[in-house]
Amino acid sequence: MKYIARIINGKMQDIKEHSENTARLCASTLQKIGLFSLGFLLGALHDLGKLSEDFQKYILKNDDSLRGSVNHSAAAAEYIYNKFYINESDIFRRLTAQLIIDAVYSHHGRLFDCINTSAENEFSDKMNAHLGCGYMELADIYYNEVMAEERLIELFESSVEEVKTIFSKIKQFSHFGTGMLQKLVYSSLIDADRWDAFCFEAGLDPFMTSMLPWEELAEKMERKARSFIADTPINEMRCRISERCFEFAKRPGGIYRLSVPTGGGKTLSSLRYALQYAKNNNALVSHIFYVIPFRTILDQTADEIRAVCGDDAVLEHHSGVVAEDDNDKAVYERYSILTQRWDKPIVLTTLVQFMNALYIGKSACARRMNALVNSVIIIDEVQSVPKKLISLFNEAINFLAEICNATAVLCTATQPSLENIKYHAIRLSDDFEIVPYDKKMINVFKRAEAVNLTSSVGMTASEIAEFAENTHEKSILIITNTTEQAYEIYENISINCHKIYLSTAKCGEHRRMLISEITESLKSEESKKLIVVSTQLVEAGIDVSFACVIRIMAGIDNLIQAAGRCNRHGEYNRLCKVYLVNFADENLSMLPDIAEAKLCTKLLLAENSERDLLSNESINDYYREYFKIRDTGLNPMNYIVGETTIMELLSGNKLYVNDYKTRRKGESVPLMMQAFKTAGIAFHVIEGNTYTILVPYAEGRNYIEMLQSGIGLQEKYEIIKKCAGFTVNVFEYQLKKLRENYGAYFIEDLGIWCLSEGFYSEEYGVLFKSDSEFMNF
Repeated sequence: MKYIARIINGKMQDIKEHSENTARLCASTLQKIGLFSLGFLLGALHDLGKLSEDFQKYILKNDDSLRGSVNHSAAAAEYIYNKFYINESDIFRRLTAQLIIDAVYSHHGRLFDCINTSAENEFSDKMNAHLGCGYMELADIYYNEVMAEERLIELFESSVEEVKTIFSKIKQFSHFGTGMLQKLVYSSLIDADRWDAFCFEAGLDPFMTSMLPWEELAEKMERKARSFIADTPINEMRCRISERCFEFAKRPGGIYRLSVPTGGGKTLSSLRYALQYAKNNNALVSHIFYVIPFRTILDQTADEIRAVCGDDAVLEHHSGVVAEDDNDKAVYERYSILTQRWDKPIVLTTLVQFMNALYIGKSACARRMNALVNSVIIIDEVQSVPKKLISLFNEAINFLAEICNATAVLCTATQPSLENIKYHAIRLSDDFEIVPYDKKMINVFKRAEAVNLTSSVGMTASEIAEFAENTHEKSILIITNTTEQAYEIYENISINCHKIYLSTAKCGEHRRMLISEITESLKSEESKKLIVVSTQLVEAGIDVSFACVIRIMAGIDNLIQAAGRCNRHGEYNRLCKVYLVNFADENLSMLPDIAEAKLCTKLLLAENSERDLLSNESINDYYREYFKIRDTGLNPMNYIVGETTIMELLSGNKLYVNDYKTRRKGESVPLMMQAFKTAGIAFHVIEGNTYTILVPYAEGRNYIEMLQSGIGLQEKYEIIKKCAGFTVNVFEYQLKKLRENYGAYFIEDLGIWCLSEGFYSEEYGVLFKSDSEFMNF
């Protein structure tokens, strides 16, 4: 074996095998959008630098301490830059070359900035910095060892034709679409590279495939649908909604909306649509995605879908257990292969993970983007997309539908008017409503009425607790805007009752158990009163039905979703009360979206204090107010970062390109000018750095012990896949506090944070002191 790509556990993989495998894997992904040759060339060429004498000396030493000491990514980029870019005038040849250069140069880290905030041309500067890497000498070896020069040139010429074709569709997206294409090309390469590396280490065939089980899964769904009984007006309407979704699956792909009232059965109805559409289009559908805003909803949705489709067909993926940190090379390089791929037929993931795959820039996240090609994407509770992400979300869905052959369904009872956004509207398909507006349907699902108890002074936590205690109803749900409010109200409930506290300080399996306990308690005839205090994690998508709901004032969409947890199945045979209250001295400075939503609700109530807050008219009025651009500055829906926006950084990057042109007059700019790395570092779905920590709750305790044992890589990979339900996300300052109190530790070789024994409570979840003193989470 003359040239080695890697040595793992004494096994050696040569560069020819790895290059060919990566080429085939990358091409198989990109051929779905017509870029087979580009994908094959990327994969075949990406490790050209590993043919160097320095790399071969390094790899033969097999010393992890030398990891990253040899830059093997630059050689392939230099080869393409000098052979196909620098002296070219044809725009498509240069664009094709840059797509390859950026991806191969960045495939062990983030995509770099083309023009950055320091008015530097990173694209040309990086190429100039590596002119002495000996790429031509390596190319001569490559022609003999991996691929003939004629074949490589042939692949490039084919790639140019492919890029011309796809650009005819991308041009309507302008610079943003070209940047998204770059991200997709990069994603396909790193996923192919990492997957082949994992399979080599694990002794697996990287090309193992199985038939897509859409016909079998669709039949399972139809068996479930045949069990639906229209024995009440609500159940009859749920059946009608389900049938409409089944029929709609005959339509071509596109961007559609499923707008049905809370409790309308949209989880199984949307699944029925997706499976039937996948069956009708068979090999053209690679995955079905459920994108869900909160992990609590994901837990319950996963249970529903698994009950229909079985465990083997479903992957539940939220915040990664393995640290997805590109800066820790020792952890990242070895264990990024443990990061879950989106490789099951049905993938349930969070909005955070979905948007991270598209925008955060960390390669461990970005590698998942390619799985969205040819998929059906169900966006559940779409109203939960943060305002700062609206433009990025809309344009991503447009790109996935129009360029990547995906079909998107936007689901909610409180449908935001994303098609009316001023600058970056979502482009809905013709006849986009899967279930057209039906006044009879709205009336059937009218099970609650809103009572406005807001005042300028507001109610304290003790007053809200007392109000709940004195309410004659046997089951009461209180939903707050902050964890601090929930904790304070919970602590002020003093009567003898069954009280439960829900927050994100509890891991998913713990919350799943508590929601099951709540469901059983609601069915019980026991005399003890039930009071549940929760943050908004319970607000949407959770199938619980209380006799009364109290909602701290926020957006009208929040109120309508909260009402969906009240008299959900009409079992109380009356209109139940949903109380809207103000929390006294509320501080929402760290929650700007909630603060603005609350302001919009106040403005609408000021116009008409008697309005029906649960009506379609109110939700439409609310979104008109919420999506207004209130000043002449930067558009807040474009994700403002300093003096620019992430939307602009990923498009024309005007601020920094103009600065560059001013400071470096006469110098050329690359075809793609995006600041990919700057945008990715700035991007956070949730503000503030968060860390996923594995907690010793139930089976989580056993998983922690096993991951610290001497079992092999494949066994650890299987365990890590089971850990997601036993994790909690903490902010950086909270992790620091835990570490100060010896409450958290890091498993170095896996890149996993673990919570120490004594720092997790059945009542409160994660504690920040082992003496069980609860500190606000």
